[in-house]
Parts: sequence; structure tokens; C-alpha cells
Amino acid sequence: MPKVLIKTPFLRKLAIHLALPLLLLYYSVESQFLLPTEANGLTKRVDGKHSILKNGCIGPAIPLEKLKNVARHYKVSINDVIMTVTSNVLKAYLSSIGDPDTTYMNIGVPFSLRTDSKLDNQFALLPFRLPLTETFESGLPAVKAEMDRAKVSPAPYGYYYLIALLVTLPRFLSQTLLESFSKKCSIVFSNVAGTRKPYVVAGSQVKHQSFYVPCMMKLSGGIAVVSHADSVKLSLLLDKRVIDDPQVMMNMYNDKFDEILREF
Repeated sequence: MPKVLIKTPFLRKLAIHLALPLLLLYYSVESQFLLPTEANGLTKRVDGKHSILKNGCIGPAIPLEKLKNVARHYKVSINDVIMTVTSNVLKAYLSSIGDPDTTYMNIGVPFSLRTDSKLDNQFALLPFRLPLTETFESGLPAVKAEMDRAKVSPAPYGYYYLIALLVTLPRFLSQTLLESFSKKCSIVFSNVAGTRKPYVVAGSQVKHQSFYVPCMMKLSGGIAVVSHADSVKLSLLLDKRVIDDPQVMMNMYNDKFDEILREF
């Protein structure tokens, strides 16, 4: 799964675990009652009735070194760069379908809770408040600020244990609560750091890799990003009711990346 890796000092992690009952109580209330149900151009197209069909597409390879150069230039992470491009693209796409007024979108972002020494799959699906911005330069500080805030928040731990608790409940109850929670996000965004050395399969070197992010319950779709060796691939998987041709959104991504990377 995706991972925004958070590094928590030991004493702070200890305090979070001691406060776990209160965190569970707070984020249980937040996930069901405090977070508003998403209402934007994407979710209104679905209107609570998702299709059983998903449309997907995979974009061209993006040079990883150029993304690193952009990140170094602006003194941010590669994830901040990709998230800001996503912010610009979602803003442009919503405007193209008659929704120019939405300024934020809740997206499900998996946050990794594992330590560097453990190769497990311990992650929390966090509702991340993504600012929707029109330009890369104006969007980057806003997106980075939200991402930095999430990295030091106890929310990833609260949501990790909350979902772990929900799946132990009777199926009808857990499904109802998880479905209600899924309505609080429009899409999932997954960014995975892949291997630095190319895979070799049956004597042939793999050039690129990509994947589609799974979407639970009422989520309208997902955006997946994965690096492999010297390139990055992006893929879209969206409900047919949301967008009939995801290549339209992918073209927006391609144009935005071309614009940003041209100088690097």
C-alpha cells in the first residue's frame, strides 16, 4: 500500500499510545459526525449510486531525476510535488465539469506507521484535506503545510486503531460504519516508493511498473503513483459514473508535469 512515512519520536509515540482510548473516542466521533460528507463535482456525479464498472488508464513514464530536481529546487519532498500536481489537476478537472468553487477535497491517503527496520504493512487510511489550487507555485506551500501538519498529528495512529477496531465488530455494523466513513473522502491517493534497481523477470529487465489502487465502499476512485528504478508511473481508476474517459484527466496530469519539468 501507499505510504507517506511518518517518523515519530519515541516519547511522543509513547504519549500517543497512553492516550489511545481518548484518541479512539475522538476519531470515532470525527469519522462519523465531524467530517462532512464530500460534496463536489465528482461525488455529485455519482450521487450515492456507484457503477459496478471502473475505468482505468496508465500514464507515460515520468523521469524520477527530474522530479528530484524540482523537489530540491523548492526544498520539498517528491511527494509534495506530486500532491501539488494532483491538487492542480483536480481543480482544473472540477472546473471543466462545472464546479469551479470547490477549494478543498478530502482524499484518503495511507500513512505508514512502520519503522524503517520493519518490513510490515502497518498503515492508516487518513482523510487528508487537500487544498485545490490553480498553479503549482501557489499550491505547493499550501499542500506542503497540510502534509507537514498531518505528519505530526496523532490522527494516523487514531485512524489505524479505529479501523482495526471496526473490522472486529459484527459484519453488518462494521460495514455500515466503514461505508459512512468512506463517504467522507472523494478518492484515494496512493504513492509508493518502489525498488531503485529494476526487476529482472525470466532474464528480462522490467522497464516500468504500475498498479491500480483499490477503492472501498463509496469512494469514487483512486490515483496511484509508483516509482521503479529511474521513472515514476501514475495510474487512474475511477467509477464509470464519475468519468467515462479517465484519459481526459490523465492528459491534464501529463500537461501539468510537462509544464513543471520543462525547466529541469
